[in-house]
Amino acid sequence: MKANELMIGDLVYLVTDYFRDSSRIKREEILKIDALDLHRISDGLLEVEHIPPTHEILEKNGWVRRKIGDAKWVAIYECEGMPYIWEDINGNLSTLIGFADAQIESVHQLQNILRSSGITEAADNFKV
Repeated sequence: MKANELMIGDLVYLVTDYFRDSSRIKREEILKIDALDLHRISDGLLEVEHIPPTHEILEKNGWVRRKIGDAKWVAIYECEGMPYIWEDINGNLSTLIGFADAQIESVHQLQNILRSSGITEAADNFKV
């Protein structure tokens, strides 16, 4: 993953062990990106991966899953004040940005959608 795909505050998986403030952060731990991390990623000193959005992660953040009987969509996730998230028959998640359908492939993508929708506090306090 490249640094230009990320913003400060995004949540990702750390792929390699490294030290931050004299503490060792181990592989596959969740890392909340800060400015130094962005520099380390762009310099190739830090490798991170997407965290895939799961039912459990959405529910931790207030979304409630409701099954629907549609040919394309099997469920919708609803949360007051948040964008709706649809789940298709293949398990893919998407939401609407304006009038465009946007697939959600990672937690940091969903955080960025929330920020662009003006829901910054929920994006910054996202739980995984």
